[in-house]
Amino acid sequence: MFKKISLITLLTVGIIASAQANPATNPWEVGISAVGIAEGHSGDGLDNYFPGIGARVGYHFTQNWSLVGEVLYTIPDYGSKSVDVVDYIGSLGYDFSPIKSVTPFAAAGFGYRTISDVDDRDDWNLVVGAGVKVPMYDSFQFMMEGKGRWNLENRGEQGMLGTLGVNYTF
Repeated sequence: MFKKISLITLLTVGIIASAQANPATNPWEVGISAVGIAEGHSGDGLDNYFPGIGARVGYHFTQNWSLVGEVLYTIPDYGSKSVDVVDYIGSLGYDFSPIKSVTPFAAAGFGYRTISDVDDRDDWNLVVGAGVKVPMYDSFQFMMEGKGRWNLENRGEQGMLGTLGVNYTF
């Protein structure tokens, strides 16, 4: 237990020190996106669905590190009926060095999924993703991301989320 606390403390101190040495020029980002889910045969009963809609807010505390919150809404079929699926995701992101004008990034965090009209279907998930950001005009950027989702309460359930959207940084 002491090793875990020490590791978390050292990681936090390192991120804070890096933030003070490398501040972000436009620390905030907000965005909207089209959302798709690909559940396949993961055992959760949901069909694949596109397009849904999503919104995100992020804060870059360095040029590379950010905290991002997202809300993603889709309406897939569950058995013979359509249901509302909302994913609330909070993640820590890392923007890699740009390759030409494209910035690849990776993110990892936790999500909470709600499924309407289905009993006992609200659950916590581990979410890991990667994508690219492409500058369009001034503070606008195109963003594309794929995320893997693993249910923390029902270990056999997993799926994919995909987003295509536009961000505004300020």
